Amino acid sequence: MLNINEAADEILLLDDEDSQKIPFRIGQTFVHFDSVSVLIIFAFSCI
Repeated sequence: MLNINEAADEILLLDDEDSQKIPFRIGQTFVHFDSVSVLIIFAFSCI
């Protein structure tokens, strides 16, 4: 849980250009999401 919160904080600090494509690992595959989508995924992970 601590790592998810730290990652969310780091995403909030990104500028607009860097927050357009954030690699996110799902299983053995990396997919790219924008910052809003990643923060939503993190929010559901904390439930």
